[in-house]
Amino acid sequence: MEFWVSLVMLLTRLESQYFTAVYERLLLWLSFCLTKLIEAAELPFKGDDLDTPITSVPGMESFLRRRDLPTFCRSGDLSDPSIQLFKTEIQELPRAHGLILNTMEHFLWKEDRSCITWLDSQPSKSVIYISFGSLAVITKDQHMEFWHGVVNSGTRFLWVIRPDSIAGGDSGSNIPVELSLATKERGYIVGWAAQEEVLAHAAIGGFLTHSGWNSTLESLMEGVPMICWPYFLD
Repeated sequence: MEFWVSLVMLLTRLESQYFTAVYERLLLWLSFCLTKLIEAAELPFKGDDLDTPITSVPGMESFLRRRDLPTFCRSGDLSDPSIQLFKTEIQELPRAHGLILNTMEHFLWKEDRSCITWLDSQPSKSVIYISFGSLAVITKDQHMEFWHGVVNSGTRFLWVIRPDSIAGGDSGSNIPVELSLATKERGYIVGWAAQEEVLAHAAIGGFLTHSGWNSTLESLMEGVPMICWPYFLD
């Protein structure tokens, strides 16, 4: 980041502009307070007790523990590359004259709203919603196992299968005929869906999810039970 800050200063003759990706607010705030943790001698950790309170982060004095900090904070060496990177970033912030946030709309998949019409015709809490988010990629074998599970469950389902969600470029079109026929009357498949609207729909009774942050929060907000298949670090 310091390279880009210096380059912007050179090209625009502004003292500095700060470019950032939108990521977790808690991590962002903790990152801002990294120097406070070091000055208060709360970093590096002394001892192995991860439940030791952290008291130098404003607004979190009463509940923050070591285990709540980003994992790079567990390094016993302040010269750790991750710690040094965040320190450098925070030192650059006061020089910024502008905040430039990236937008995400052009990266989003186009929503297939036909699934909402289909849900409107289903009984209350009768449909399980299946989606592994916008990034997770599964193997063909895993995909087939999920298909067999859906067939054997006998339940109605709405399944989001992104074109790039299966390793090897298979979009899921090579499903055996017998599996497709076994679910034809009770299932609906789309490439992408308006997830918040789907989870809020009266027909949804459960959510098979990869346990992504957004998916988990949105499901909790609507009170939808989850079957969790963690994929990343969640």
